Amino acid sequence: MDIFERVKESKVSEMSHEEILRLKEAVYKIVEEMELNGEKVTIRAVHKKTGTHEWILEQFPIIREAKSRQRLKRETERRKQILWDDSGDFRKMVEESILNPYSVLRKRNEAKSDSEQ
Repeated sequence: MDIFERVKESKVSEMSHEEILRLKEAVYKIVEEMELNGEKVTIRAVHKKTGTHEWILEQFPIIREAKSRQRLKRETERRKQILWDDSGDFRKMVEESILNPYSVLRKRNEAKSDSEQ
């Protein structure tokens, strides 16, 4: 059964902890996709006593968390891009440091001693 179908047929208070976690994860994915498309996320809820409410979900913690996850993903991708788009020297230094970490330290120390003289 689809998690959204389960929500339609019962109250959240009747759901198990695992079902609530799956629902949150599904909402995160949908919000991230909508955020990428530049869409505004709203929800319409019906309360027995007070009627219909429309909320802009950006004020809710689950949405803020989804946005911060998306921002983290973008920053990580940007850092990866900078690493590979940067000058060849930096790229070479990273590759060398992986293969032989001591050679990079030795080169740094040599560069420091040359600049001090």
